[in-house]
Amino acid sequence: MKYAASIVVKAASAVAFALYCSIGSASAALSVESTSSSSDALVRRGYALVQSGQFKPAAVVLKSAIQLNPTDINARRYLSFALMNVGSFIEAEDQLVSIAKIAPLSAADYYLSGSINVRMGNSDQALKDYKSALMLEPDMPAARAGIIELFVLASDFQGATFLCDDCIKKARDRNEYDYFQKVAGYIRSHKTAAAAFDAASSGFNNANGQQIISPTAVSIPASSPVSKPPAPRDLIPQTIQSPLMAPPKIAPIATRARA
Repeated sequence: MKYAASIVVKAASAVAFALYCSIGSASAALSVESTSSSSDALVRRGYALVQSGQFKPAAVVLKSAIQLNPTDINARRYLSFALMNVGSFIEAEDQLVSIAKIAPLSAADYYLSGSINVRMGNSDQALKDYKSALMLEPDMPAARAGIIELFVLASDFQGATFLCDDCIKKARDRNEYDYFQKVAGYIRSHKTAAAAFDAASSGFNNANGQQIISPTAVSIPASSPVSKPPAPRDLIPQTIQSPLMAPPKIAPIATRARA
């Protein structure tokens, strides 16, 4: 009897242990699922804040999402975009470095890196990034617009116009066509403003140290100081400029600018 009782006790203990393990596994699975769900919710919230231009609070929310799920590429991509827009360029690039350790960079990532480098004044690296984006996605409007921007910032209006005209000819739909028409108009206005700026600044000193104003100089009222227009990216519609703007998790990240 004692032997039989011992067997029963051991069997009961084994069942209890198995039940304990199954409960523990279920709890762990529920914990992981809960964490993933919480992370997804934070990413969606951060995404909504980014879309509405609230970049600082978006960065806070997305950092929380990354703490819950460090390998969430969407969260890091949106965070990089938000950090770029608040001027935290080094931190923004760090997020892209982290993404590269998780998976190969996408066209959207290279475009974002180019945008960061433009803002940092690293035109050569920006050009490399935009070209890398186009290697992965040859028709990416945002990357092509980024290269046009580099031409404009270098005052190479002829090059900018040539590339923009090519984009207009190769536009895949009406939205892209209208978009690059706006970019063409921007190039013309920037060229005109740059010429006015140069003309108004074209004075020189004669032998007596007196300033002589060039006959071609434009008279600008003191209340309206000459200033060059903003960078092209400030006039590019967000839906074209930012291929990052796609619903997180519930749909694949967009690697092509949406119209």
